[in-house]
Amino acid sequence: MAPGVLWAGLMSPLSFRHPALWLICSTIISLAFLAGTLKQKKPGYKAGLFCCLALLLAGLSLLFRESIRFLLLPLAVAVTSFFGPEVFLPLWGALPVVEAKRIFLLHQYGDILFVLSAAGSAAVAYVSLRHFKAKTIELRQKLNTIREDPPGVSSGGLDLKEAAETELRSALNLAKHILGAGSASLFQAGADELSLRCSTARNPRVSGEGLIRLCYKKRQPVAIGNIKERDHNPGYSHEEEIRSMTASPLMDGDIVIGVLAADSPRPDAFAAMDTAALSALSLLFAGMLKRQRVHGEMDRNLRGFEVFRDESSMLLKTLDTRAIAQESVRAAMRIAPAMGAALFLIENDFFELKSLAGIREPGKKRFQSLRGSLAGNAMKHDAEPLYLSDIRDYSLPALPFDAGHIKAVLMQPLVYEDEMLGVLAMVSDRTNPLTVYQIELIRMLSNQLSVMLSRAILHERIRLMATTDGLTGLYNHRHFQERLAGEFKRLSRHPRPLSLLLVDIDFFKKVNDTYGHPAGDAVLKLVASIIKGIARDTDIPARYGGEEFAALLMDTDKAGAAQLAERLRRTIAETPFPIDGGNRKTLSVSVSIGVASFPADAKTKEALIEAADKALYRAKHEGRNRVVLS
Repeated sequence: MAPGVLWAGLMSPLSFRHPALWLICSTIISLAFLAGTLKQKKPGYKAGLFCCLALLLAGLSLLFRESIRFLLLPLAVAVTSFFGPEVFLPLWGALPVVEAKRIFLLHQYGDILFVLSAAGSAAVAYVSLRHFKAKTIELRQKLNTIREDPPGVSSGGLDLKEAAETELRSALNLAKHILGAGSASLFQAGADELSLRCSTARNPRVSGEGLIRLCYKKRQPVAIGNIKERDHNPGYSHEEEIRSMTASPLMDGDIVIGVLAADSPRPDAFAAMDTAALSALSLLFAGMLKRQRVHGEMDRNLRGFEVFRDESSMLLKTLDTRAIAQESVRAAMRIAPAMGAALFLIENDFFELKSLAGIREPGKKRFQSLRGSLAGNAMKHDAEPLYLSDIRDYSLPALPFDAGHIKAVLMQPLVYEDEMLGVLAMVSDRTNPLTVYQIELIRMLSNQLSVMLSRAILHERIRLMATTDGLTGLYNHRHFQERLAGEFKRLSRHPRPLSLLLVDIDFFKKVNDTYGHPAGDAVLKLVASIIKGIARDTDIPARYGGEEFAALLMDTDKAGAAQLAERLRRTIAETPFPIDGGNRKTLSVSVSIGVASFPADAKTKEALIEAADKALYRAKHEGRNRVVLS
C-alpha cells in the first residue's frame, strides 16, 4: 500500500496546483501511517516509513523547489544506506517523471545530468555500503565464534596443541584486519623472556631487545609512527619492512604473560587507531593464553594419570627387582620428561644402582653409602619427597657420582612399613622443571613402587630359601639338579662345552670330631665363599651334600675346567681357616676335586655326574688334595 500512496501523491495534479494543500494532506497521511506501522513494526515497515518521508519531502520541494534541491544527493545516499533496492529503485524511477514537466519545458539539461548523477552516486554508495555491511557482519561473526567457541578447540578429543595454534592464527588474522595492520604477532612470556608464539608475517624472527621487550618490562602499550626516523628497534623482524608498529602487554592479574604486536610498512599506520579496539584484542588474547595454559595443564594431568595407571599395572606384572627398577625409572621419566632418573636399592648394607636413565653412566654400580650427597640427605626425610628447584648454591652434589651439570633435583625415599628400601633420584639440567602435580604423581608412583619392591624382595627371599643352602648361601642340591637338567635340554638344541666339578673337603669328619660342629660349619662357610669368589657369574656353584660341593662351569671345556679346579684347590690349601676367634687359632684345609666335561666324557646329565664322581673317588684314593680329570 505504501508504494501506491507514494505514486498517487507524486503524480497527483494537486501537487502542482495547490502544493500547500498537498503538503498538509501528505503530512496527515504520513503521521497516520507512522502511528500504525512503527508501533507494530510489521514486515515492510521500513518501506512505509520511507514513503511517508518521501511524501513530506516532496511537499517541501514543491513549496521550496530551488532552496532544498541541494538535499537531493545526501537524501539519495541516506536512503540507499538505510533501505534496500526494493525502495530506492522505484524512487529513482519516479523522480524523472516528477521532474519531467519542469525539465522538458525549460530545457534544463543540467538538471537531467544532476538527476542521473545523483542516481548513479546512490547506486555506487549502495554497492559500497552493502559490501561494507557484509564484511562487518563477517568479522563480528568471527569475533563471536572466537569468544564463544574457539576454532579448533572442542570436546571431541582433538589435539589441544594443534587446536591452540589454529585458534591463535585465526585470532591474529582477525586482529590484523581490525587494526588495519600489515601483520600481527603474538609473543609469549616465559622465564623472563619473550618467545614468538604465532604470527601472520612470513619468516618472523625475535631479535632481542626492542619495543616489544620495552612493552613487556614497562607493562604499558607502545606505539611508534615512524620507526626509521626515531631509530627504534621493534624487537622482531620479518620479510616485510616495519615502518610503524603498536604493541600491548597481555596481563594475567599483575603478571605479563605475553605481548600483542601489530606492524605496517606504512608510517603512522596506527595514528587514527581506536585504542579501545587494541584493549579489547589484548583482553581477548590474554584470555586465550590463560585458557590454553589451563588446557595444557589438564592435558598434562590427564597424561600423568594415564602414565601412572599404565605403569602401575606394569609393576604388578613382575616380581623381579631389576625389572621393577627399570620400569619405575621409565615411568618417572614419562611423568617428568625434563629429568633424568636413578634408582638406588639397599642390598646387604650397600646401595646398589639398579637402574639409570638420562644421566651419565657412573664407573661403579655399588656404593658403600650415599652420605655426602643430596640423595643421602633425602633418606632422612622418611617417605616425603625432597624437591630443590635450584641447587646451584648448594655445596653437596646431587648424587654420589659425577652426573654432569645439575640445577634441580627431586629425591623420593622408598619406604615400606618403616623399612628403608632405597631412593628414587631425579635430576635436571634446568631450574624449576617440575610442577606440584608432577611431584605428587611421582610421590604416588614411589608409594606403589615401594609396595612392589617389598613384595619382590620378600619373594626373592622365599625363593632363595627354597633354592639355596641356609649355611653356605650356595644353591642346594635340588636346585642344582634342576639347573643341570635345564642346561642339558638347551645343549640338545645348541651344543656347547660344559664341565662339572665335584669338590670334597679332606678329613672333614676329623674337624668336627676334634674342634666341634661350630668349627666344621665355619670351614664349610669359608670353603663355599672361596668357591663362589672363584666361580664366574655364569657358573652355578652349589652345596652338593655334607662336606661335598659342586660347580657347573658354562661354556668351559676340560682344559679350562682343570685350570679353574687347580686354582680353587691351591687357594683353599693356602687359606688359613679360623676355628677359634678368641684365640685366633687357625686350621689348614685341603680339598679333592673330580672333573668331567661334556661332550668329551659324557653325553647325558647322569653320565656327567657319574664321570665326575669317579674322578673325585680317584683323587681321594690317590692321596687327596689334588685335581683328577675323568
